[in-house]
Amino acid sequence: DQFLGFNTQKEIKYTPDLPNPRTLTGWQLLTTYQVIDPKWKYKVRWDCLVIMILVFTALVTPFEVAFLVPEVNSLFYLNRGMDFIFLVDIFINFFVIFQDFQMNKVVYNRKKIMSRYLHTWFWMDLLSMVP
Repeated sequence: DQFLGFNTQKEIKYTPDLPNPRTLTGWQLLTTYQVIDPKWKYKVRWDCLVIMILVFTALVTPFEVAFLVPEVNSLFYLNRGMDFIFLVDIFINFFVIFQDFQMNKVVYNRKKIMSRYLHTWFWMDLLSMVP
């Protein structure tokens, strides 16, 4: 099925246990195909949280580096918590479906999703976590 990003020689038979992904909602898509729709309300909320943390980091880190003495305090633990959220975000991105504009289809195939992420933003995301 081109829609799934699979080889088009195989015909995919949809069943009640394996329904057409185009008909599924966020939780159903996650539990059936183990992929995440970027428009799913929980993914959108997660992205908003990550954006807020990025803004906080962009504003606080320069001040912290320039004027504060490094020590283990509440700001240190807050930074580690934000690092953990960025790490979870990297993990989540391995499961987010994407639009393949060359083939004009949405890709639900996990191997293709993971491969695309590894070949695009993964390395930038990983390097951004290095202190």
